[in-house]
Amino acid sequence: MFEARWLACEDNPEPMLRYMLGKTGDRKLRLFACACVRRVWSLLQDERSRTAVEVAERYADHPGGLTQLSRVRTEANDVAQFCNLERLNHRDEHSRAVWAAALSACATVDHTGWDVACQAALQSAAALGDFSGGAEYRVQCELVRELFGNPFRPEILNPAWLRWHDRCVVKMAQAIYEDRRFDELPILADALEEAGCDNDEILWHCREPGEHARGCWLVDAILGKK
Repeated sequence: MFEARWLACEDNPEPMLRYMLGKTGDRKLRLFACACVRRVWSLLQDERSRTAVEVAERYADHPGGLTQLSRVRTEANDVAQFCNLERLNHRDEHSRAVWAAALSACATVDHTGWDVACQAALQSAAALGDFSGGAEYRVQCELVRELFGNPFRPEILNPAWLRWHDRCVVKMAQAIYEDRRFDELPILADALEEAGCDNDEILWHCREPGEHARGCWLVDAILGKK
């Protein structure tokens, strides 16, 4: 993987994820999986599948709840098995999509970050009818860049920006992260500018159109998360 390939990749997120092996921990990989599954949220018709994703997100940041993770994994698998029976009984496109979405939710509570990331991406794409690359894989590649930025040329934050105005930027980033208020990223960009940031890459990331997710490289950098 070279920088040009990283920036242009849109046909499959797997080579990008593979490049990050050894360069990141399970947290980012699990959050990428959850971001993929949240794109098929409406197809998760059983609350246990949604709970699995929410628990996986919490576990990514606080990896101490193995008992809960194991329980929701069992429940999510039960849902997937039921959805598979429905798929076999009905054999229609919607039933297949619901089953694939349920499998993607199962993946978020899997054991290792690499398996989590790849399986969730594969199954959520299948739930949207994207079996061989295309629109959903392009979105997933953008999500990889959303979480990891440009690992070949990482952006450096000036500590003075984070101290500005009683740590205003940090507090805003924390609220955005905790409450999933990614629509407020342009406001965060305004605060960064007022704090003295003139880095076009950082400011554009906040203001550019497109999907943002928990684990965003910039929000993580502000909060000191890895």
